[in-house]
Amino acid sequence: MNHQLRQIPLTGSSFNRVGPSEGLTSASVAAWRQQKWQQELEKEWEGRLGVLQQCIGELFVKINSFEAVQPRTGSSVNRT
Repeated sequence: MNHQLRQIPLTGSSFNRVGPSEGLTSASVAAWRQQKWQQELEKEWEGRLGVLQQCIGELFVKINSFEAVQPRTGSSVNRT
């Protein structure tokens, strides 16, 4: 049998083709990429959570200062 080596340019969809001998390596790369993507998403959500926590804290401070200045009016509800 005459085996010839083919050269395939690494562009477009030909770059993403996986041959049988490359399966494990490509699967490992895909798993690594997935893990990195999840880590980036987690960092982004942690940042958003921090901003929301800061906003909520500022709202609590404003509400408390507003309640300290303004006496409660309206219907009196016994909260015990």
